[in-house]
Amino acid sequence: YIDSPQGAPTPPNYARGTALYRVDSDIMNMASISTPSVRRQQKRVKPLLWKELTSIPFFCLCIWMSAGLFFMNFYIGNVADQMFQKAGGIRVNAHAYTGWFTTILPLGAAAIPFYGYASDRYGLPFSVVLSTVFGLVFSVSCWYHSLQLQIATFIFYSLFRTFVFATFFSLVAKEFGYSSFGIISGLILFIAGAVCLLQYPVREYAVPDENFDFINFVQMIVVIASGIGFSIYINIHLKDSTPAAVKRRKLAEKENREGGSGGGYGSTGDFKRPLQKVKEQS
Repeated sequence: YIDSPQGAPTPPNYARGTALYRVDSDIMNMASISTPSVRRQQKRVKPLLWKELTSIPFFCLCIWMSAGLFFMNFYIGNVADQMFQKAGGIRVNAHAYTGWFTTILPLGAAAIPFYGYASDRYGLPFSVVLSTVFGLVFSVSCWYHSLQLQIATFIFYSLFRTFVFATFFSLVAKEFGYSSFGIISGLILFIAGAVCLLQYPVREYAVPDENFDFINFVQMIVVIASGIGFSIYINIHLKDSTPAAVKRRKLAEKENREGGSGGGYGSTGDFKRPLQKVKEQS
């Protein structure tokens, strides 16, 4: 505390019996670096858009999303005809299983909490692997002619679709950030949508006599190959990433260690130094 200038007498009984404290500026500067609540945030440098659009992650996401979206849309557009083929031409059975498909399809939204838990605890690469597994089971069961097995096809198709879209948007946000999220995700979906336009000539020329055996075999090969390839790439690309749950646990452990140290650096007493009491002027 600095005494009042000459000519400005200190009021009587000022600060009597009170210990005055002063916080050193250099200690506060150290605190601003070490304390998360006052740490100055580092601004992320936004990369050039053309570099993002020519990057390997963008290229891999385009291939993975185009392959998945093409066969997801193709299956929806032809599920009634496929059920008719697998039912041996019996329309009643085909209509019943088509109704089961329309009932099971929206129930895939119930898997979103499971997706969130898996991504949060094990990371996005694990979610990509799960979507690949769901796509594998869907495409293999779709290839078989068993009508009863198509219930499993419907379930895993719904899970596959849910996980692919949720993982796609999460990967775009993680890889490219939110500054270019709308442009990049929209452009990838535009490319995938353009690829999906090929399903009309494919339906015309690759499904002779309403026989889906060949296209279902191609679907199985493409879905499995693209899923496994993208799973390998994303696990290598994000091998150093830490799941959110692990980050929170480590942060909580660090805060507990710092908070339980009592007199350690960062406690209130380390930033204060008592000064002498101001003598009362007569």
